This record gives sequence, structure tokens and C-alpha cells, in this order.
Amino acid sequence: MYFTNRRLKIRIATALVFTLGWSVLGGEAWATERALRQDPAGVLARLAADPRLTIRPAERVALARAAEEMVRPTPATRVPASAERRRAAAEISSESPSAELTTLAEEFDRLANEVSTRTASRAQFDARFESIDTSLASFDRRVQADFARVDDFLKRAKLPAEVAARQTSALAAYERRLAQIRAAIAPAQRTKTSLAAAARLLREPELELERARRVDPKNLPFRATTPVSRRLETPAAIAPRRSVRTAAPSAADLAATEEVQLTPEIRALAASLDGDPRRIYEWVRNQIAFRPTAGSVQGSQRTLEAREGNAIDIASLLIALLRAAAIPARYVVGVADVPAQEAQNWLGGAPSAAFAERYARVGGVAASVLTVGDEERFRIEHVWVEAFVDYVRGRGAVHRAGNPGDTWLPLDPSFKQHAFSSATTLFTERPIAAILPPIADPLFVVDESLGRVMNVDDRAAGDRLDVWLNESFAFLDAHGVPATIEGLIGGQAIVAENRSILPASLPYRVARIDGTYATLPSSLRHTIELRGYNTAIDRGTGHAAFSFRTSFPALATHRLGIRFVPATEVDAAILASAREANVATLPIHLVRVVPQVELDGATVARGTAVPMGSRFSVDVVLTDPEDRRTVPFEVVAGDEIVVGANGNGITRASVERRLAEHPVTDAAEYLHQAQLQYYLLVDALTNSAVRSIGVRQVRQPSVGFWSAPLSASYLFDVPWTGVYRSRVMDLRQLASGVVGPDRASEIGAVRQSAILASYLEGTIFERLEGASDERTGGISAVQLLGAAAAQQVPLYRVTPTNLNAVLPHLNLPAAVLADVRNAVEQGQVAVVSERAIELGSWRGVGYILEDPATGAGAYLISGGLAGGALLDCAKYLAPRFIDVRIVILFAALLALLLTISMWLPGVREAAVVAVEAFAQLLMMLRFMAPLAAA
Repeated sequence: MYFTNRRLKIRIATALVFTLGWSVLGGEAWATERALRQDPAGVLARLAADPRLTIRPAERVALARAAEEMVRPTPATRVPASAERRRAAAEISSESPSAELTTLAEEFDRLANEVSTRTASRAQFDARFESIDTSLASFDRRVQADFARVDDFLKRAKLPAEVAARQTSALAAYERRLAQIRAAIAPAQRTKTSLAAAARLLREPELELERARRVDPKNLPFRATTPVSRRLETPAAIAPRRSVRTAAPSAADLAATEEVQLTPEIRALAASLDGDPRRIYEWVRNQIAFRPTAGSVQGSQRTLEAREGNAIDIASLLIALLRAAAIPARYVVGVADVPAQEAQNWLGGAPSAAFAERYARVGGVAASVLTVGDEERFRIEHVWVEAFVDYVRGRGAVHRAGNPGDTWLPLDPSFKQHAFSSATTLFTERPIAAILPPIADPLFVVDESLGRVMNVDDRAAGDRLDVWLNESFAFLDAHGVPATIEGLIGGQAIVAENRSILPASLPYRVARIDGTYATLPSSLRHTIELRGYNTAIDRGTGHAAFSFRTSFPALATHRLGIRFVPATEVDAAILASAREANVATLPIHLVRVVPQVELDGATVARGTAVPMGSRFSVDVVLTDPEDRRTVPFEVVAGDEIVVGANGNGITRASVERRLAEHPVTDAAEYLHQAQLQYYLLVDALTNSAVRSIGVRQVRQPSVGFWSAPLSASYLFDVPWTGVYRSRVMDLRQLASGVVGPDRASEIGAVRQSAILASYLEGTIFERLEGASDERTGGISAVQLLGAAAAQQVPLYRVTPTNLNAVLPHLNLPAAVLADVRNAVEQGQVAVVSERAIELGSWRGVGYILEDPATGAGAYLISGGLAGGALLDCAKYLAPRFIDVRIVILFAALLALLLTISMWLPGVREAAVVAVEAFAQLLMMLRFMAPLAAA
């Protein structure tokens, strides 16, 4: 095979990426196609060397030749330097032992049950045990042959003796475990206990990881935060204190800090405003939206990009612009006392002062409503700015270079009033309930006694939805409603102020001043810390292999990740040999790796060596001014991980900036931009969705892992082989502050947001790929439940009342049943399909655990992941599932929403609520303009 021109080579390499490499290269496939445009020779060389690309050796050699020909003026004969090494490694078995061990474990479980119930004769038992013994002997012969082939590979590859010692150790561990299992089927040991123990030994690695990943029913990932409990003092107890306003500014009042980032954009904006303190203040006040959360999260640069922030974030931006103009400025921390009506407007049009108070408190900001005389006042912990300006002579309207100023003037750019636009009357004039058929002609059948929904007619529902949507968009056009989210649910705009001089005082009373700061105290800052543990014992004793801590303002949209690199040159040589030899799977039992934390690719912390494929624990510690929370994760040593951390929301401008400045060239950046876009969609859509039902929501610190996982197979407890073939996200905390007109609306908002977030977990990669056909298939709890309903698999809402009646109907993996039982016995409810479903080569189940008192939930897929994944094996996806995805799983999700909502009085009323929620979200998805490809 010869290549004659550059364009043809690029086309062939592109075809290889998308037709042969997609199923194993994960996020790198997309990046590789882009990199072809810049460095085709390098890409061809990497493809030729990558062991995960399953092509014939002759094709691999041809790719390598093509890479060389592109950088050399004339073709040259290439003689492989390590032909013996390639031939030896190609002989290594790529068969995974895990499936066979699972089958044997299931047989041991059946025998354990039969031994206790004595349902078979002694002769039948003996025959079964003899069959197992024969299977073990056959299995042992194949494994011993695999060990022999690896031995041969090591000799031919001429790797160091240290590698051979690892091989010997792995063989000894295997033989010890096999001896334990054989003992369990010896005539003298055939008890229920010994057989059950043997089954556990066979399943141990996978079960340990799955057990470790289980969600605590009392600590569910999708949840509303608890409002801050601290109340402000009553008027009689307040003794106002004043800051010193005559002290001269110091150098610190002009310096850059962690929050006050004097970036080129900040300096350019200050210059465009002529360094005028009045214009700078008015620009920030009139352009930056306020949201009521506590603590420093963004810093000045991200607040500028986002055009929104909390009081500290907005103060940081104003201080940065003033300091960029050589005007000293500092933070003031205290308590503001605002007329209640102005506070309601300030906090987004709150319907009452009590609503505004709770809105602030769910965001972590202490607030109280007080009555002073006949006036209702709103008191809130707050942060504003003092700037040292020439006020006595020029009232801040004139600021000359070199003018020392004369007054510390208080300025609050976060306090403002708004004008509001009304929501469309679409849902009242064209009620969504109109698409539901008469009760005599249902879209699905409900059995309320078992909490079961079945016989979903997804096509009929999809047709009805299409008609309603087309008519609804026609309604919007006819009434001149903009095709935007704001047009659908209403919006708000800042009422601008333009003065000739700076205001002499704040637009409210100051109840208390707690301090002034040139540099914000660390106690007022959000931080994130990663702690890695080699073993469960290390985690229990607090012995971390690595630790790295940074603040959210410093992190911004930088990529924070964990990567496992070869521990030594020997380990690197093993991987290089396997890569050069084109092995189908990596011999991970020979490799040691070191976890390292990276910030935009630069190593900032490093652990100690662990076996590749072993279980590794990571704690993410989130700290804010009010709380400290540890979020645990379980990974496999070898995973490529990006830590997705969301402070108070991700905005489109920040994501677009990252896209522009960091083109995707590797898997890590691909995963990073995927998590940024996921949070962007979740924040934008859930905020809009809950506003449509009178609820306000603010994002609180949340975290998940986006990864290209190492799919490891185990030989008993020895990591044996591994391959990279998917992308997954494990979202362990997605928290928000929620306040509504009543408790039911708040619970509904939490649930609605969680369903949308779970749906996006399975579709975010598809959106990034622009896939609309069978190339890719994302999975998440919501999608799997929806697909189950579409495949006519019944869904159940399992409660403490019907638990015992429903369990006999469920044919599910033991781990899923254990999760369901454990959660329901603790007073929660579960939503689960009657059995697992198959999507091509993937088989499993999606399920939900929910606290009905709060709406908090865990949206899980079998295997313990609280998130979603992308199935890259295009040829295996069932066409029926693709059809369902194209109509966005409407009927299936409708059935799911109905199942969750069956606590409402009456099934039809619950159906109306479900349809309204989903139809609104679907319309908003259409209004979301796509970002550039990641």
C-alpha cells in the first residue's frame, strides 16, 4: 500500500480514525482529525504506533511508511527495528477472562443455594461439581498458556529482569487464588458458605469497585443546598462601626491579587474608559448582572467574561478596573439595610420580601426581613468597594493622572434595579394537556398498585408532540414573541444609571461594617482540593498519596486533571513495546503507574507508584465560607481524568474563550471542553425551566469526573489486560440553591433539573460530535429508562409500601437490587425498569434513587456511575434506539416523568405536569444556539 500525495494521505488517515479508531480512541479520535490539518505526518505516525487501533500489521507498517514519506523528499525502505518484539507480542492472547469468571461465579451461587435447599440428588451435585472442576481445569490451561506467551514476549522484547519478576509474582498470585477456589469444591468443603466465598473471590475486583462507587442514599448527588441558618442581628442589637476613611492608601490597594486579576482585557477596558472612575463604576454597574451567592468564585477576569457575578465577584471586577487605572481601591465587608421593595426588585423580581430572604439564604448569604417602625426592611450580608478618588474638588467626575485623591468613596456596582418583561401566554392559550389523548385511548398503561407504567406508545406520543410544537412556534410568530428563552418565560434588564458625578453615598443604609481589605481573606473564598489514596486503608487513615489545592478564582476555566504516567523507564518501555508490537490489549499486570495532578498539562502534584488497573480513590474537598464538603470518587489506575468543577455557574462567554484559546489536540482537552459545555447547558436550561414555574435557582459548587476510562479485565484479583473504548462522566455533586412559592414547587424544580441534567449526561458528547445518526450512542439513567419504556419494558416506582410486592417482578443485577432495597428501606423511592436492556454490545440498566421529601436524587447506570457514558461502537447500536433518540425520547421520558410524579393526586394530573415540564425543556433546547465544535 503506497500513498502518492498529501491530500490522499490525510483522507485515508481520517477514514481510519472514524471507521477503525473511534471505538477505542475515545476523545482522541476527534482531536486527531483536527490535528491532521496541522501535522499529518505526526498523526499518521501516532496512529501507526497506537496499540488501541485495531488494524492489520501490514496496514500499520504502511501508515508508518506514509508518515516517513511525508517528511522525506524521497521514499526510503523502512526496516522494522524490532520485528521479533512485534511478532512475539502479536501472539499474546487478547481474550478477557472476566466473562468466563463471571459465568463460573454464577454457577457457584446457584450451587450454594441448592446445597442449602437440597433440591438435587447427591449424584446430580457430584456431576455439577465435576463439571465445574473440568471448567476450571480448562480455564487454567488457557491462562497458563497466556502466561507462557507473555514470558516469550518478555524474552524476545529483551525487557529488564524486573519485568519478569512482576510476571512471576502475578502467576503466583493467580495460582494461590485458584487453589482457594478449588478447595471450595473439594468434597469436604462443599458448604453454602464456602461456595459463596468462592463466588466472591471470582467477582472480587469488579464488585469491590462497584461497591465503592455506590451512592449513599443520605448523600444524593442531585440536590438542593440547605439555606444558611445564620440570622442577622435585630435593629436594637446593631452598633454600626465605621471604617477609617482618612488613612492613605497603601501599595496593596493598587496590587494584583488572586481575585483582582489585572489581565490585558481588564487593562484595555480601563483604558477605553479613559481611566475615569465615574465611567468605570457606571460600566460595571450597568453591564454586570447580580446573583445572590456567597464567597469569591470567579475573580475579575471571569466576571468580565460572564457579565454576571455575586457581590464579591463584581467588587473584584470594579477594583481591578480601578487599579488598572492607578486608582486605589479595596473591599468592604458588612451588612446592607435595603427597603424591602427595592430588595425584591434587586433579587430578580422576588414576589415578596420573605421570598427574597430565602433566595439569598439558599445561595449561602445571610439575610433577614425586619420591620422598622412602619417600614419593612431587608438586611443582607454584603460586599462593596471603596475607591480613593478626588471627590472634594471634582466629585469623581475628573481624575487626572498623578492626582493623589482625597477621599475613600463607597461604591456598590452590584446593587441595581431591573425592568421585567412578561412571559408568553402560550401555555395558557394553548394548553399542553391538549396533546394527551382521552382516557379511553391512553399512551401507556398505569398500574397504581405496583407503581408500574407499561405499554408506552412512543410513536403516537412523538407525533402528537410534533404537531403541538409546530403549532406553538406558529403561535409565537403570530404574536411577535422572540424565539428565545426570554421570549418564552420572560426576562429582566438592568435599569441603567448615568450620572455626571460619582454618588456621594451608597444607595442603601449601612447597618454594619465588619472590615476593609486590600486582599480578600481566604475565609471568603471558594476552594477545591484533590486528595489521592492508593488504598482504602490509606483513605481511612488520611495518608494521601498526593494533595493539591487551589481556589475557584485561580482555577477559572483552566483544565484540572489526573493522569497516570509510567512510574519508571521500565514501565514506559513495556508500554512502548506493546504499542510497537500492536497488541490488541495492554498487558497492564506488568505495568506500574504514578498518578499526577495536572493544571493545563503542567504537573502540580504527584503520587507514588501503583499497579496499572488497580482501584484508586480520590476525594474532592470543596470549601466555601459556610461549609466544607468531601465528595468521594473511585477510579482505575490508568484512567484519563478531567475534574469538572462548577462554582456558581458556567457562562457561554467563558466556554467560547476556552474554545478559542485552546483548540482540542488531545483527549484531556476534549473531555475538559465537554464538561464546560455540559455545565453551560445544565445551568442555562435548568434556570430557565424552573423560572417558568415561579422558582429561582442558583448553582452551588458542584463536581464530577469526565474520563476516558481504562476498561480493565482481571484474572481473579490481578489486573490482567486493559483497553480504552469509551468516555464517561461520573457526576457526584450537582447542587443548587432553590426557592419557590411553596414546598411542592421547590421539590418539583429539583426533580425537573435532575432529569434534564441526567438526560444531558447521555447527550453532551453527541452534541459535541454533531451526531444525528448511528455513529455514537450516549447513555444515562434517563435515557436508559426511556429506552426501556420504548422497548416495552415496564417501569416501576418502588416505595416502602410496595417494595415487597415489586421485588419479585424485577430481574436485575444483584448490585442494582441491593441499591434499590437499601434506598427504599431508608424511606426513599426508586424508579427502575423491570429488567436490563441491551444496546448492541452494552447491557445494563438505568435507575433513579430519590428522596421524596426534597426531590434530591441519584441518577445511576449499572456499574455504580452517577452519570453517563458514550458508546463509541457505532455498528452495534440498535436502529430502534436511534429512532427513539431522534425524537428525543419524548414518550419514554414522559412515562418516566409520570412514574416519578405518581405521588400527585390522580394519574392524569401527573401526566399533564410531566408533559408541560418536558415540552418547555424541549422548546428551550431549540432556542439554545450551538457553540463552536469542541
